[in-house]
Amino acid sequence: MDINLLVDAMLTSNERTISMLGNQANNNEITDLVRARISSLPAEDQVIISRRLEQILEDCYFDITSNLDKLSEEELFYLKESLIYYIGRISMPNIDLLKKIYAVEENKHLLLNIAFSSLSTGDEEIETNFISRIKPGNEYDTLIRSWTMAFFANSDEPYSYVDTGKDDWSLAKIARLKRLSVNDPNHPKFAKAKAFRWLDLVVIDLFLENRGAFAMSADDYKIVSETDIMLDGYSKNKVKQLTLLKSQIDHMNPYQTTARK
Repeated sequence: MDINLLVDAMLTSNERTISMLGNQANNNEITDLVRARISSLPAEDQVIISRRLEQILEDCYFDITSNLDKLSEEELFYLKESLIYYIGRISMPNIDLLKKIYAVEENKHLLLNIAFSSLSTGDEEIETNFISRIKPGNEYDTLIRSWTMAFFANSDEPYSYVDTGKDDWSLAKIARLKRLSVNDPNHPKFAKAKAFRWLDLVVIDLFLENRGAFAMSADDYKIVSETDIMLDGYSKNKVKQLTLLKSQIDHMNPYQTTARK
């Protein structure tokens, strides 16, 4: 995919944006390049892109245009997934729009991505609802582990991959722990780390439940234990859930068995 052509399409044309975003699945490599290119644009151009993507996304759900009507079911899925992703990463998304599509969407992959994209707003409604659906061993557990593995491995088919618990999860683990290690409000990536903190800890917990306590090193557990969860803007419920989650992961730490005794 030509990144410059894609970003130019986002800036100037609904038709070309729909065509390009609907032709393949996302992965970490592509999205990093696209976000970097968009971030280099003037602020007013970034706003234009955000508004265009939001309008196309709303049309996907509530006002199918002729350009959208031409898409196959798979192409429409890829388009929705990409729109949801970029809306949540390149600007402050329209939380009311995300809540509207979350309420009517049934595809679990898209629900997961809506939840991710809602995080930067600080509104906890979607985040709390989605996390409440996840239990170790259920379909949402499998979904979030599989998507995390496929996305960070830059898989060409991230939606068909199913994590069996046997594949190397190091790329996914490193990405989550790197973000959990960001606790300084002056760090350039603090805002994103703060927004993703609950789901990042959920992901770590799910992988440990699936792969066993020794799936992380002592240094990995140390990062989790030092993760700050008492951050400004979190609700009392969120702090409570984060406290329980951190405690749960800490009690799985096999390197502290002797010390606890």
